[in-house]
Amino acid sequence: MYGKIGSYTNAYYAIWYNERKVSGGLAHRLYAGRFLEDAEQLDLRSITHRFSRLEDLNQRSYVKAYHISLNFSHAERLSNDKYTAIGKEYMSLMGLGRQPYVIYLHMDTGYPHLHFVVSLITPSGRRIEFERKPATISTNSIELIIDKYQLIKSGSIQMPKILTPTAQEPRRLDYGQSPTTKTISDVLSYVLPNYKYTDINELNSILMLYNIYADIGRPGSLTNKNRGLVYQVHDNNGKFKGGRVPAHRLPSKPGLAWLEKVFIENQQRRHYELDRIRTYATLALKARPESWTHLSEYLQSDRIHLSPFINSQGLVHELAFVDFQTKTAVTGANLGLEFTAGAIFEKIGLSQQFEIPGETRKYRNKIPEDFRLMPSDFYRARIHLVLPAQKIEMPQLAIRHSINR
Repeated sequence: MYGKIGSYTNAYYAIWYNERKVSGGLAHRLYAGRFLEDAEQLDLRSITHRFSRLEDLNQRSYVKAYHISLNFSHAERLSNDKYTAIGKEYMSLMGLGRQPYVIYLHMDTGYPHLHFVVSLITPSGRRIEFERKPATISTNSIELIIDKYQLIKSGSIQMPKILTPTAQEPRRLDYGQSPTTKTISDVLSYVLPNYKYTDINELNSILMLYNIYADIGRPGSLTNKNRGLVYQVHDNNGKFKGGRVPAHRLPSKPGLAWLEKVFIENQQRRHYELDRIRTYATLALKARPESWTHLSEYLQSDRIHLSPFINSQGLVHELAFVDFQTKTAVTGANLGLEFTAGAIFEKIGLSQQFEIPGETRKYRNKIPEDFRLMPSDFYRARIHLVLPAQKIEMPQLAIRHSINR
């Protein structure tokens, strides 16, 4: 069990986020403290009104509300009454029990966790001040609750310390259907040791087939400057879902430094595999496909999945080939000049440029040097290019090498 505290200038976004989960059947409004109505009688409007009336009393304070989450172990299954009791006690230990707050029980990640929205403004207009750091108070409160209710101490997914390679293909991740961290770990256990890839884009061309993305951060970001790596789930529309899982929280800690060693090793051991992809791509182009769909179907018949990527300006800027037969991923730029997006689109007589409705606004902080392949680019291509249905049919081959290199 562990907690996270988010600070907000007002409570609206946190309330809206939780109420949207409630309306979608992914959460339950469990309890409302310091409200005249019971939790079941409340809605977005009434909760927002209660918080905004207090916020209007204080125009000086920047932080006026907290959005707190308490995460339980995936093995923990408690009754709603016990979750409510834990939530009320946590608010009391935090010194916020006399403030208006709402407790939500979320089940959208496959394991239970509580969300709290609480106002920091008192009826007199004064903001709640803490004697110690709120994070410290939260940690101490959680320790007391764990002892009292005999809960599992760690809220993270309990997994082996060593990431054991598996030859069994995992399923594509659907957010909310299973514990996110464990499912990411299962996919990585299959992909990382079994596939050959030589950079982060090639790895992501595989992971995106499972709705997972390995993010090194955009140039200039703290993640990028610190050479960090996080894994995140995205839906079938290319939108990120849930929290980001840092590499160090996963077994074997498959971070960027670790992956770069794998990139070098794979670079030296995939010559035959690249020749196979070049051969079948050349044969498919010589067949003079009439459309992008035909080209994709030609390659798919040889167990090669072709993924185009369209950026926010509507340009097909990269292609990725994933060979299910030899378990190899390569971008067109790494395969050769004749297999880049520009060269292939020219050969089949299609334009690389597409009109993107609704994306004509200016993008601030756009960094031209950001060459990452993004899930949003992957999704745009699915819309604007008619492609055959995605099929992940990977053979159950023996694992050639261990992930613990």
